Amino acid sequence: INGERYLMRAGDCCLIRPADCHCLEVATPEGNPFLNVNFMVKPAFFERVTQVFDPSLLPEILQIRAPLGFSVSTVTLSEIEKTCLYIQKPVTQPARADVMVCMAMVTKLISECLQSHFSEAHNAYPAWLQNFILLLHDPTNFQKNLSELTVGIPYSYSYIQRQFREYLGTPIVAYRNSVKMASAKNLVTNTQMSVSEIAFYLGFDSVAHLNHLFRKAYGHSPLELRRASHR
Repeated sequence: INGERYLMRAGDCCLIRPADCHCLEVATPEGNPFLNVNFMVKPAFFERVTQVFDPSLLPEILQIRAPLGFSVSTVTLSEIEKTCLYIQKPVTQPARADVMVCMAMVTKLISECLQSHFSEAHNAYPAWLQNFILLLHDPTNFQKNLSELTVGIPYSYSYIQRQFREYLGTPIVAYRNSVKMASAKNLVTNTQMSVSEIAFYLGFDSVAHLNHLFRKAYGHSPLELRRASHR
């Protein structure tokens, strides 16, 4: 990457930006199996994901010279494998379902990369809080309630709420809604999903609830934004 060599082992990932000059060479002994998985995303999608963390983050990501490497857990490796198998299955579902599965996986990987390199405050959080924040950003958890997401944390829910607000300066529900609204905006402007489908995907009990939060966040309803983006 950019003239330097790096050895990647199982679980190692790297964010390759448009200006990075890179190539991949096999370093395993002959006959040793290996698997390299690439996810390619459009710049506009990547920008929307970074804005969830910090609106001014993208220029820093593009300018830093060091490679943006990070590692994922064996659990995430298993999820990547399942995602790849899912999208290579015989066509039995609409292509949109495959796109949603890929978007969820890519969003999670980008989140882990950004938190690893650019969030000093995040690295100062307790380990349980870091993991909990990742769960809130994972689209596969959007339909789960907060009690399900906190089941593995060895503290009472009231304590979790207090610590979350102390570290992040906002209630859990408000933070989670902001993450969901960023995802909703992406789905509204880049897919043909209906508003009711988006509401269900994000775990809202009604379209009205989604419309209320969306208008509060962006000043327009989802349909108004879709019509404006397609002009």
